[in-house]
Amino acid sequence: MSEYAIEMVTSSETFLENEQKIRELLAKPIDRYGLFTVDGVIDKIAKGQSTLWLAYKGPEREIIGAFTIHPMQYELKTRALIHQCGGEDVEEWIPEGWKVLRPWVIENGFDGAEIIGRKGWAKLFPEFNSEWVWLTYDLD
Repeated sequence: MSEYAIEMVTSSETFLENEQKIRELLAKPIDRYGLFTVDGVIDKIAKGQSTLWLAYKGPEREIIGAFTIHPMQYELKTRALIHQCGGEDVEEWIPEGWKVLRPWVIENGFDGAEIIGRKGWAKLFPEFNSEWVWLTYDLD
């Protein structure tokens, strides 16, 4: 059995009891890309537009990671965007997390999942088609 657990936050109590840690974990990936703010992401979670997931380590359930899932509605498909992913030991808990996320994605009617990130993410998600490249150009 893995020492890591991945769970969706389903109660406001869990969020409120761990808000500072959650904000810290989300801040690093959010700040890296400059497309969102932590407050904006938290607002989407509070409004039910995104779900918040936490990674726990060990029997003491130390929170070591956080990410969101946001539905991406395309013309022909709806995918779960795994987004704002950050924390410690990511290489360890992401593969374990996918074992939980994959059934959740299916159960919630998504056609698939996607993640936008640096090339290193491809090795953590070997089931994903990493042939596509997302190119961006910022004017600022």
